[in-house]
Amino acid sequence: MQAGRLVPDGKICLNETGELSVTKFAVEPVWVSPRCGERFGIEESALRRALLNTLEVSYPELVTRNDIKVFMPPIGGLTVYCFGDPAKMSDPNVRLALRVHDECKRQ
Repeated sequence: MQAGRLVPDGKICLNETGELSVTKFAVEPVWVSPRCGERFGIEESALRRALLNTLEVSYPELVTRNDIKVFMPPIGGLTVYCFGDPAKMSDPNVRLALRVHDECKRQ
């Protein structure tokens, strides 16, 4: 802004000092076990066993019950910063700047 390369437009850049309109989203992964099994080329039951044996699952019945098809693994999430109007993210005619930030804590 100070160098004159960006011009305030009242939508993304709010003022002459370069303050930005940024919306922060928290994104948590959700797995649909039948589709994940297909994607990895393994049976859903094998995927469930691997999840149960590999991850620290707080509620194992969420993995072992065959009637529950959606699983939120405890592997950490990520944050997306959206510059501009987030209501326009699904509009293919609008270009928004997004920044993905991984907040996964590795041990």
